[in-house]
Amino acid sequence: MISRSVFIDTWGWIALGHRSDPRHTEVSQFYQTLRTNNALIYTSDYVLDEVVTLLFRRINPRYPSLT
Repeated sequence: MISRSVFIDTWGWIALGHRSDPRHTEVSQFYQTLRTNNALIYTSDYVLDEVVTLLFRRINPRYPSLT
């Protein structure tokens, strides 16, 4: 049974968008199931900030780490 609403965190978005991610196929299929069933998909501005930061770091490895 599919939930009526789902919160997707950082790694869900990364796995969905990165074809070489080990869980890409699984996440992609789940995402399509959510869309087919008109589930509400939620995330937060903090999650989107993390996604953008991770993508930027992959594109520009000289971007300084915050850790």
